[in-house]
Amino acid sequence: MAKLKDLKPLNGLFLFFTCSILLILTLQYVDLITNLFFQFSNENKDETNNSIFPLLIFSISLITLFLFTDFYRTKLNISRTKIGKIFSLAILITTLNSFFIQSSLSILIQILIIDFGCLYFVFLISKSYSTNKILWLGIKKISNRDIRYFFYYFLAWPPIILWGTLINYYDLDFFNSDYSKTIIEMLNNNLILVFFLACIVAPVCEEIIFRGFVYKLVKSRYTIKHAIIINSILFGIIHFDPSAIVPATILGISLSIIRHKTENVICTIIMHSLHNIFALFMTSQAL
Repeated sequence: MAKLKDLKPLNGLFLFFTCSILLILTLQYVDLITNLFFQFSNENKDETNNSIFPLLIFSISLITLFLFTDFYRTKLNISRTKIGKIFSLAILITTLNSFFIQSSLSILIQILIIDFGCLYFVFLISKSYSTNKILWLGIKKISNRDIRYFFYYFLAWPPIILWGTLINYYDLDFFNSDYSKTIIEMLNNNLILVFFLACIVAPVCEEIIFRGFVYKLVKSRYTIKHAIIINSILFGIIHFDPSAIVPATILGISLSIIRHKTENVICTIIMHSLHNIFALFMTSQAL
């Protein structure tokens, strides 16, 4: 256990983010390769030539990220084989996905690969910090005492509503896209797939990653306030869409407070899921 305590928390964070970004770029790289294959098969030389430069940039980026990943992997004494397994599986599934599935299901599969791939990295890295990674991440049964802290979720609503009001009042188009609507349209308005992805998969994966893993490592290195702020900002950033970053960050803060009060990630998973169910309901009614 003494050896586990000597491991620097930031090494775990850096390894997780380099692995996650490397996984995302690897999927994009596979898509680019398969597109080149289709273009070459169709003898479309112009499009093939235009894809050579992006392929070169991707290759350099992948090599650079691999070197960073390997560096932090050695710091935590994690086997290269264990990390390589998920990349091999992701490449295989993505290749099959590109050749045989051309629909909203293809997008769903890609998102699932990323979400569960990142979750795999979390559990793999967590083993370096604790022999009981489940408890270390805050995954445990809810007690009656925990439920009373759920009301902290509603602290997020006033600033989120204020943010939305300011966006509409000043007509800031850059922040005015509809993130929920975009997700629904990406999945061809299939509300069953959207519900599965947004209300089950996303809350479970994102809460274990941010309120479990990131929160725990930052807290062990800095303070609770740092842990709340940093994991919430990162949670906002991964939503990518400008309209979602600020509201997601605010939501992340309220969920992080629940995490701090209950020391239980299951509580934040439940509130995150209920939040997404409400957002999905409102968006589907608007559509």
